[in-house]
Amino acid sequence: MNSPARYEMRLCSEKTGFEIRLDRRSRIDLPSLAERVARAVGMQVRVALPSILILQGAGDSAVTVFPDGRILLRGMSEESAESVADILVPLLVGDDNR
Repeated sequence: MNSPARYEMRLCSEKTGFEIRLDRRSRIDLPSLAERVARAVGMQVRVALPSILILQGAGDSAVTVFPDGRILLRGMSEESAESVADILVPLLVGDDNR
């Protein structure tokens, strides 16, 4: 059995959100995962390109995912950001997502 994907979360330098960095580098095919990832976290896809995935949630909450696996979470509490990360990270680093 594979161990769960691990990540580091920290406050963004602008202090307007949180940044997630994966423990291992990945190359993620963002357009192919966009709808699945959005459904998993209850958000809508705003932009789905090979270079960036932007999801919009309720109010001003948003998630931006980059193909290297870096994730920016805005408009949510630290607890909510951790919950979203716990859902997103395994979806993004699965072996079939590269």
